[in-house]
Amino acid sequence: MVSKHIKAEIEQKLGREIRYPLDCEALAIDIFKQCGETISASTLKRFFGFVPNTEPRMYTLDVLSHYLGYKNWDEYLDSLTNKSESSEFVNIEELTIHTLTIGDRYEFCYEPMRKVTIEYLGNMQCKVLESINAKLKENDVITLSTITRDYPLLISSVVRNGVSIGALTVGKVSGITAIQKV
Repeated sequence: MVSKHIKAEIEQKLGREIRYPLDCEALAIDIFKQCGETISASTLKRFFGFVPNTEPRMYTLDVLSHYLGYKNWDEYLDSLTNKSESSEFVNIEELTIHTLTIGDRYEFCYEPMRKVTIEYLGNMQCKVLESINAKLKENDVITLSTITRDYPLLISSVVRNGVSIGALTVGKVSGITAIQKV
């Protein structure tokens, strides 16, 4: 299911709440009017969780990004980390990595049914202790700055078996659904 933040941005653009499956039909029409691109109401129903879904296709994410005024989904995700002002105060649960003490352990979850447990190593790096249904593997060393509930997690580096395998974004649609100290 889509994160509360992304859903709120889409609802603001649409000018109404997406509360019922019928609202997805109105959104599909508005996307076509605004962007000239087509997403079926059925796809939007899956995206918003009215129908059991699978991971959305990149085309769907790109079209929704266009609707929100971005070039593509990657640009939209980048914008989430660069937003410094807001018209309202939002209580967001956030874990700032540089404030941790070496050895601190946290777990975070995201959809569909993924859970990762990390231990802080210092220097913005964490070791993955446990990974359930996720692309991250045990003993991966990840570099990140913050973990924020309801936002995608941007991992700037993943090192597996001593080899850098690049950056990774997790929870692209749902955002991080839970963060807790273990």
